[in-house]
Amino acid sequence: MLIVLAGTAAHADVAVLPYRVKNPSDSFEMNTGVEYAKLLTVAVSLKSTLTVFPQRDVSTALKTFKIDTQKLITAEDLVLLGEGKFIDYILAGTITKLDRGYVSESVLFSVREKRVLAKTKINADTLFELAEREVRESFPQFAKKQKDTGKKNLDIVFMIDMSYGINNEWEQIQEGIIDISRNYMGTEGIDSRVYIVPYSDRYTFDKSFVAVNSMKTLTDGLGKLKPVGAFKKDSFEKALRYAVQSIIWRHDAGHILVIINNSPIPLAGFPERYALVARKKKILINSLSLGKLKYDTSEFQDQLAHISGGRHEYAAYHQRLFDKDGKSIDVYFEAGRLFYSLYGAVNWHDGILTVNPYQPGMARVRGGLDEIYDNGSGKLKNPYTIPEMYPLLADGHIVSHQKLETNIPRLLRKMITVSAGEDMKTAGRVLLSDGTLSLWADIPDAAFLEFYRQRMQSGIYSTLGVSMHSDSASPYGISVVAVENRLNSDDVPKILKTGFSEMMKDREYHMYKGLLSPSVWFVTVRVLQIKAYQQRRDIRDE
Repeated sequence: MLIVLAGTAAHADVAVLPYRVKNPSDSFEMNTGVEYAKLLTVAVSLKSTLTVFPQRDVSTALKTFKIDTQKLITAEDLVLLGEGKFIDYILAGTITKLDRGYVSESVLFSVREKRVLAKTKINADTLFELAEREVRESFPQFAKKQKDTGKKNLDIVFMIDMSYGINNEWEQIQEGIIDISRNYMGTEGIDSRVYIVPYSDRYTFDKSFVAVNSMKTLTDGLGKLKPVGAFKKDSFEKALRYAVQSIIWRHDAGHILVIINNSPIPLAGFPERYALVARKKKILINSLSLGKLKYDTSEFQDQLAHISGGRHEYAAYHQRLFDKDGKSIDVYFEAGRLFYSLYGAVNWHDGILTVNPYQPGMARVRGGLDEIYDNGSGKLKNPYTIPEMYPLLADGHIVSHQKLETNIPRLLRKMITVSAGEDMKTAGRVLLSDGTLSLWADIPDAAFLEFYRQRMQSGIYSTLGVSMHSDSASPYGISVVAVENRLNSDDVPKILKTGFSEMMKDREYHMYKGLLSPSVWFVTVRVLQIKAYQQRRDIRDE
């Protein structure tokens, strides 16, 4: 990928053209290019600060300028289109269907500069994953910032196991930290400090550094760190003490400590005092266990997260193998357990197991996966040798394989986003009906509240983007929150349109296997009732 971006506008428009369909067939129709452009339109609207040119207007403009996206498109064509419709950027590409999955090749064209700014080539198993990754790769400079949660400052500490044991994951760890930091640093009104605290027998807390609203300081500092040496519990405890007690956590900031570890830590001599101090200082300790750790070797991290009120996640791994007949096998690993699928890759990026870490026997495996058991052989140690390990535990001769993938960046983003957003208050609740079922949904902010009031007065149906999650307190066992109300029905592809009844029938699919995380779907609804919450004010501000 090539990206050369400078002086991008604070408010810019982008048009996504229908993609050229390479080698269409009965199972891969020409209309896929149009539907994929709509999917990208939704993803751009949700994940970037760009204003997206409506697909209905794109179709009209292409006819006006006599541009056929299945045929030759020149730079001159795009300049005429952009200048004629006041569009700043145009995304155009080609989509190809493989035996398993899809490939997208695209260019991001600047109308003002009359040149290609970025080229991307993305491979993914599903159109949802393809669109999400393409938007992330094509528009990094327009990534949508986190909503202001009322805390103008944010202090984040990454305490990282820098022993050689994280060598396989180090690149992904850096990617996640940089992605998170970029999302906060430089955001208007947010003063962010990101601390890096390494530990191993070769690293001590005196190698720590802090980046104050400076991506250069962060990237330069991370670039100087290399996984070396072995784990040392004494070094870990000193790093933890330094992070909790010596770092100056600001009173007006959110406090998040993320521990990234790939080394078993004996629970004996657990330093409970540091977890208690963290809780008193309102420091959430979130912990990420990597590939070498299982439930019984990461209890230390469980306890730290539990006492401080944070969360503990296990990294998931995926690798595609090929047997002597060329057939592919998707293999997954999480928390010392191995799984496989012969029917395509599942949506594993949010984790393979749904589990209470204090009751690992109650773990629920994501649908579509079968487990491969070790049976006491001792071969199932980590995910780094899956191509060699799989034939020893299952039938089959593996001749080639793709690169090992992890969900580490995604889990890190979730840890920071969820933690930083915990103080958010909803503006109220709204009762929505799709004509067959009615559900209460949270109103995220005042803008959505006004939108619902207007729709209730008019009585008309509207297309609304929603996400859902499990909620034992809800009558149906789920809660719904609206996330998008700016798109009209013409902008939404058929594969994203659903109804409340369909969402209820297949909850796991609609929570985990759609576009983005949590998955976003579009329903056509009417507003029946609104309950607006009265905003509380400090009496001293009256």
